[in-house]
Amino acid sequence: MGTPTQSNRPLSIYLGDLTYTTLSLATDAFPLNVGFIAAYAKKVYGNDIDIRLFKYIPDLEQALAENAPDILGLSMAMTSIFACSSTSPISNRHSPRTLPTSSG
Repeated sequence: MGTPTQSNRPLSIYLGDLTYTTLSLATDAFPLNVGFIAAYAKKVYGNDIDIRLFKYIPDLEQALAENAPDILGLSMAMTSIFACSSTSPISNRHSPRTLPTSSG
């Protein structure tokens, strides 16, 4: 398949199935959903993409501050709606070029 970006660098994608870590974990389930998406995308695009998976909000916030991705994909569930809706503005603050997406 062709290179998904115009430059020589891989397309950077962050995928998150976020949970809160304040008083307790809102969900301790493994982010299998975004793992499947990442595995399929790597199979199709190989080294043309660079994908990182996130479960915890602080880890994602730190990654966004250090090196914002081209695409930010977040899974939506009843336990994570606020986490997802509050993470997109953080992403835009660090990189307006990042395309935020979410689905449930």
